Amino acid sequence: MRKNSTHLLSERAQGWLRFLWRKATTEDDWSEDGEPHPWWDRYSTAPMMNFPRFDLSESSYAIGLMADMTPAWR
Repeated sequence: MRKNSTHLLSERAQGWLRFLWRKATTEDDWSEDGEPHPWWDRYSTAPMMNFPRFDLSESSYAIGLMADMTPAWR
């Protein structure tokens, strides 16, 4: 990250974005009878809104924060 830049993502944030991209684009089956990739949450219980895949919504919060820091996404 450049020293005086306030609009660049840190290497850590870029790594998180890369990880979310990999999770979101991995081939798996989210249908009723399908089997999502093992790295998605299988253990959360109700009343989570996307039961049983609660980490889907939780991990997406970072996208909004990154968009706020990146002028091209505003």
